[in-house]
Amino acid sequence: MPTRPGKLERITNLVLALLDTSRPLPLREIGDTVAGYPREPAALRQAFERDKRALRDGGIPVSTERIEGSDQYGYRILPEQYYLADLELSAEEEQALAFALTAVRLEGGLGRSVGTKLGLAARSDPVPLALLPALPALGPLHQAVRERAVVTFDYHRRRRLVEPYGLVFRSGSWYLVGFDRTAGRSGGLRTFRVDRLESPPQPGESAGFDRPAGLDVAAEVRLAPARAAGAGLSPDGGAAEDAARVLVEFSAAEAAAALGAVGSGALLERRLDGSVLLGCDVADEDAFARWVAGFGQGALVLGPSSLRARVVQILEAASASSPGEVPPAPSERRQGRRSRLGGDCSGTLPGGAGGATRARGAELPGRDGGQKSPQLDAGTRLRRLLALLGHLARVGEASLDELAERFDLPPEVLVAELELAACCGLPPYTPDQLLELVVDGERVVAFGLEPLGRRPQLTAEEGFAVAAAARAMLRVPGADAAGPLAGALVKLEATLGDASMLEVEIDSPPMLEPLRHAAARGEAVEIDYVDRSGDEHARTVEPHVVIVREGRWYLDAWSETAGGWRRFQLDRVRAVRPLGRPVSERALPAAFTRAQAFVGGAGTARALVEVPSGERRALERVAAGPAQPGGTASSIVMPVDVADRRWFGRLLLGVPSAVVLEPRSLASARRDEAAAALARYRAPVPAAVEDPGTR
Repeated sequence: MPTRPGKLERITNLVLALLDTSRPLPLREIGDTVAGYPREPAALRQAFERDKRALRDGGIPVSTERIEGSDQYGYRILPEQYYLADLELSAEEEQALAFALTAVRLEGGLGRSVGTKLGLAARSDPVPLALLPALPALGPLHQAVRERAVVTFDYHRRRRLVEPYGLVFRSGSWYLVGFDRTAGRSGGLRTFRVDRLESPPQPGESAGFDRPAGLDVAAEVRLAPARAAGAGLSPDGGAAEDAARVLVEFSAAEAAAALGAVGSGALLERRLDGSVLLGCDVADEDAFARWVAGFGQGALVLGPSSLRARVVQILEAASASSPGEVPPAPSERRQGRRSRLGGDCSGTLPGGAGGATRARGAELPGRDGGQKSPQLDAGTRLRRLLALLGHLARVGEASLDELAERFDLPPEVLVAELELAACCGLPPYTPDQLLELVVDGERVVAFGLEPLGRRPQLTAEEGFAVAAAARAMLRVPGADAAGPLAGALVKLEATLGDASMLEVEIDSPPMLEPLRHAAARGEAVEIDYVDRSGDEHARTVEPHVVIVREGRWYLDAWSETAGGWRRFQLDRVRAVRPLGRPVSERALPAAFTRAQAFVGGAGTARALVEVPSGERRALERVAAGPAQPGGTASSIVMPVDVADRRWFGRLLLGVPSAVVLEPRSLASARRDEAAAALARYRAPVPAAVEDPGTR
């Protein structure tokens, strides 16, 4: 045994020693017996505290206990806190759970590490089915929901005390639904967007409240000031008797966004051209009018006449605005703003939104290759090593090829990790106290590892990852709601706690299956596609992958029509016609492997938009970078990448206070979109839909 092993060896030895002891070990004894620690007391304390923190951060519960003597405190890992109860998963359930953790990926690769920790075989499927954002707050919030623990956090510059009822993923964001005790006992049911929490959530004691019986947490997440007609509650949680019944038509290009905001229960009619007719109950007519006006010519209020008139009034004000909207300001101030934000960046991707949902940009490997794995820290390597040893403890022996495939490791890395493990063990590190691993040709045989054979507990983040992946996979069209994955989820919840109040919403566009089939077979197709402007065109494409990003299905394909790679939103595909020929072999560009749904092209321009600081959230989801100080103390400037002028005009309609600083060519986008929307309102409303109450 070397006198000073590396950090991974030292921390592995520490875990083995703290698991093996029947009493708390004082620090001096740890320093004297566990190989790898320095002798000098201050250096020993510093190294141990770092290791203890790394273990706890990785979900290994190092217990601190009072002891007699001058040391005062001792340390150990209690088996009942470290080991997970036996899940008793069948082989089919293990396979289904492993597939879900691979097919539904959380940013940062958390799902794959959970599978390794649970001893599930790693899958090397190069392309996932869905990518979900992962936020630091989600694990603690999910655990608080399961344990019914009241949480405290800052939100909208206020300290909140919330009974967390459930988590919902919708339209690319995570939401917490709960009772806000801060708001008082009357009408305190609230929805919080998780990426807007201003401090880490702090859970209190378990069983601190009772969840309302029959609560539908997904129904409480409303992204528009309306609810599906007849849903029973108004947007503020009150009775719906005073709500107005409205009818709104949305174009094919805006149908998915509208349904995601109001809820599928509002759908009254889906037409052949992809447009939809929605029926909603509206308590705040003015707020709803502003929301609908933000869709520009993509929405048309059919009734009641009072709401229609209010939308027209908003659009008339926007259409009358001057295209020269930049307020008087010294040119050098705007020039300075340009230098900080980078000016025009045609053909580039956004570097991440100001909100946390788009700040990471996880890498997704494609069918033709992928990204290099980052250098792993000692804590991550330790969890992988313990999972590897745990598997060997359970099976006794395995081939190198089997282990390399199960843990998704190159053979040379696998052998190096096994060689390191063979140097670890218990004091005094004599041959009989070291881990006994024998490589016999192409097989590995393990002896005496039985204590490591039980699976370790999952951290709050890992428990959330496995529940989210399973819930999302069960929402993918074609999933068996009563199959092995559902069975595995029931067993997980029996051990980890009820996760039924976690909802992951994934849409099911009509052309999903034909395009997934074409991508799987590698067959070229012709599609009829409605672009952001609402125009429909036939495109000849070679499908590469169909995947959920930001809550929607997208097709990444080589477009023969455009002569380049394009991303298509599946809910805008009206028809798919197979062409009976294979796709060409092409590598997917790196820009298409990132987490964001938006992919810029040669026509993409960087716009700088100034808004009051209090309205920054209106642009956070589409911002291409962090906000910068504006021309006044109360304003900020946000960069937005614009590939479609009409889309940008609609965005600005939803933010009346926004001012386009540059480029000047986009300054009139809001006015032009408002004028186009007004043209639709000049046509008479069909008598059959004039009175919403008659439908």
